[in-house]
Amino acid sequence: MELRIVLVDDDESIAELLRANFELDERFELVGSARDGLEGIRLVQAENPDAVLMDLNMPVLGGLDATRRILEANPTACVIAFTASDVPAEHAAARQAGAAAVLRKPFDPVAFLDAFEEHARQCSRNRADAA
Repeated sequence: MELRIVLVDDDESIAELLRANFELDERFELVGSARDGLEGIRLVQAENPDAVLMDLNMPVLGGLDATRRILEANPTACVIAFTASDVPAEHAAARQAGAAAVLRKPFDPVAFLDAFEEHARQCSRNRADAA
């Protein structure tokens, strides 16, 4: 079963690389992408994806606040944070905001997609157990 994904990242080069990798991988269906947290929230509400890849540092509305808002509206949503930061406090803040996992930039595409799939499928199992 393909995982329906929403990508939220303001860095066009990273977003394009991620889009290309998601679109080439049969495990995923990229249903939309957004450039900031507000766009991401609207897209998640419209598409109800299986998982959201959320950059933490963006203009307009950052990933932490967007993650909180998404999860307030839908507590079973699966948000996976994505950041270039290696600061443990930032990773902890993402987890406190409700992110299921935190993945790092830069990334090896194959290892990244494998890790993303693992976390997204774990979210799906948790949702099924909660239902």
